[in-house]
Order: sequence, then C-alpha cells, then structure tokens
Amino acid sequence: MPANDPFDKIGKKISGALAELNTAKIAQQNQDLKRRESETKTAVKKKVVNSTYSSNREMLDTVAPIKNNPSINDIVNANKGASNSDLEALLRSRGIYSRDFIERGLYNNFNRFGYNGIIDPYNIPTVTKEYVFFTKPDLNILVQNNGDSSYPDLNKSLVNYPFFRDAYSRYRSVLEDLCWSHSVRKGDTISLANNMNTKNLYYNTRSNFIPLLSNTLVSTVPLPDRNAEYVETNGNVYGTKIRYRDRSTGTKNFNFSLEFQDTRFYEVYMFFRIYDEYINLKNLGIVAPKSRQIWRKILHDQFSIYKITVDEDGTTITHFVKYTGVMPMSVPSSMFSDMNSTEPKGRFSVEFSAFDVEDMNPYMLREFNAVSASPLNGIANLMRLKECELYDYENSHSNGDWPKYPYIYWSNLENGSQYIDTTNSGPRKYFLRWKYDNSVREINTVSPGNGGR
Repeated sequence: MPANDPFDKIGKKISGALAELNTAKIAQQNQDLKRRESETKTAVKKKVVNSTYSSNREMLDTVAPIKNNPSINDIVNANKGASNSDLEALLRSRGIYSRDFIERGLYNNFNRFGYNGIIDPYNIPTVTKEYVFFTKPDLNILVQNNGDSSYPDLNKSLVNYPFFRDAYSRYRSVLEDLCWSHSVRKGDTISLANNMNTKNLYYNTRSNFIPLLSNTLVSTVPLPDRNAEYVETNGNVYGTKIRYRDRSTGTKNFNFSLEFQDTRFYEVYMFFRIYDEYINLKNLGIVAPKSRQIWRKILHDQFSIYKITVDEDGTTITHFVKYTGVMPMSVPSSMFSDMNSTEPKGRFSVEFSAFDVEDMNPYMLREFNAVSASPLNGIANLMRLKECELYDYENSHSNGDWPKYPYIYWSNLENGSQYIDTTNSGPRKYFLRWKYDNSVREINTVSPGNGGR
C-alpha cells in the first residue's frame, strides 16, 4: 500500500471520531448515575422526615437502590426517623424480638416459627453454677469435758480406742465437722501441740456447714426424676378400664454417688472413715447417741445437702433442692490399692443414700438461712456482718475472697421491697449471697490435729 494512501488517512479520522464519541458517552453515563444516586438519597431523606411509609415493603423498596440486600444496620441507620412500630416489624422479620414482646407472647400467643427459630437472649438458660452445702451430723464423739487430762474433749466410750485417739490428735478439725453441737464457739481458744510444722492457720469451725466437703467436691449432685404411677379401675362389660394418675415416686430413698478430690493429708477420706468407724461401734452398743438426741428422736448420724444453682450473674437462683436424711454408705479405701502409679491421686467416689429429695419448695430457703445463722444466734446478727461482693469495684477486678456464711436474699418484685423472711407474699426473686466472718482467729501453733498440716 502506498505511503500516502488516502484511505489510511480516512480510517484514522474515523477511529479518532469514534473514540471521542465513546468517551463522551461514558462521561454522560457517569453524570446520569450520579444524578440518580443524588435523587435517590434525597427521596430517602424526604421519606424519613415525613414518616409517611405506607408499609414495610415500601420502606424496603426505597432503600433497595442503596443496597440490593440491606442488613438490619443499613435499614436502621438509613431510616432513623421511621416510627418504632415500623422498625420493630423489620426486626421481627429477622427473628429479633423485644423482651416484652417475647414474655407477653410466650403465654398469650403462638410462635409459628418454633422457639429455636427466634433469638431470645433474655430467657434462654446460659451459664449456670452449682453450689453444694453439707450440714454437719452430730456424732457423739466430742464432749465438753470428760475429766481426762490427755483427751478432755473425747467421749469416754472412745478414749480407749487407738483409732479415735489418733484421730483426735491428727484430724481434730475433721472431728469438729462430724460433731455439730461441739463446734468451736466465738472467743474459745484451742491448745494444739506443734508436732509437724509451725504454719499459721485460720481455724474456726463456728459453722453448721462443712466447707471441707463443699470445697473438695468435683462432681455434680444428681437429682432423681419424679415418675407417676397410675390406678386402674375394674373393666366393664366391654372390657374397658379407666386409669387415674397416682402419686409420683422416685424421691424417697434415693441412692447417688459423689466424687471428691482429696488433699495430700487425706482429710476428706478420714471424714468418711471416722464416720464409718463410729457407726460400727454404735451398732455394737459401745457408743450411743446423747440423751437429748434419744429423747427428741434425733437421727444424729444423718445430715442434709442443699444444692443451689445460680445463673450467669453468679447470684440469681434458678433452682434449689434439699436432700434430707443423707448417709454416707461407703468408704473409698480402694483408692490406696495402687499408690505407685504416676497418675494424679486422691480422687474417689462415695456412695450416699438420702431419705427424701425435694426441690423448689421456698420453705427450704428459710431453713437454709436458719442453719447458716444459728451459730450467730439469728439472722439479724448475720446481716450485721460485712458483705462479700462478687466484684471488687475499688480495684476493678473480681473478688477472690472466701466468705464464711452463705445466705438467701430475696426481692419482692411487686413493690420493690426486699426481705430475708420468705413468708411474705407476692412475686419474688431469690439471690445467693455471702458474708465475711468478723471473728476469724489466727492460731500460730498447728499440729497434725488439723489434718496433719
């Protein structure tokens, strides 16, 4: 093709013209897009200011040009002037409901989507914590004064038994936990021989509970189901029989097992070993209950267990149960069968039997307070002690103290007043709270009489 071909010049001119036309078209499209976006935003703002949405669909159609699939945040942020009813309807379309809406609807309306199909952070159980409290039995092992200079507090019937003399010397605190009526009183002093070490110890058994068992319990306490029986009438001429529901069973004579993690001095094991030895001697007639226990028909070798469950705040009670007439039925001596292994040691299970198991009876909460406050001569004295809060606001961290006295506090939701006595009427909410012991005494000389410490 010649260098000065006229067709080549015409082709270049045509290509340049097409490029300019395309550039102008793109610029015009950008301007149109910006204009439509500005008009859309203006229309949305007018809709918000006037609050004239005729339906939820109209609001979604208005927001759609901004984003094809708007989220809840997009809708709420872009329509801050919309009415509350419109926004609530949008939230409900996504399975999000207000607390009042759920609690009213739970008893009055039907949820078409199932309880698992909605978001209910207000009522669904989340994290819970189980607290277990063992009351003390009242075995006739320790007495006020038997006249013996070597073992002044040991029952005369047991002084001649090496097992109990050794337990008196090495596991005195365990004996205190087995003898409710002999718990150390405020202001008492204890003389202990220093045979093993000179570690200081805060020693005060002035309590009706057994913290040793509560603190070393590593399993949960099982609760039996209530299963109903039925009564069947005689059949008529057609062979038809009618059934009637009878009383429920399963809560009497309940057998269960608990697991404990013992200390290196095996104090928990000795608790059950001493209990077992005492019962064996009682059955042989060598030791007997105290006179007042016989007159009042007190089962001195049985105790109770309170199981209290709180929700995620650590104090609001969601469930409570009392096991009455509890007896240890085994001694885990097999734990010592293989002590050469490198596996962690000191963990064992103990079988228990309870005469009766009852839950959610508010009267047992009043009993719980009475048990906790009786060493202080009443709930009024207990309330004068310093409260052990869950959170240390002064230092901005959780409170890691170990309190002395648990108690039940309840709030009357009807008038906002708060009481300890559960005999008052009206809707209520129960709380598990704690008190410090203002009479903790430090003993500088500690013998094996406290578990060998």
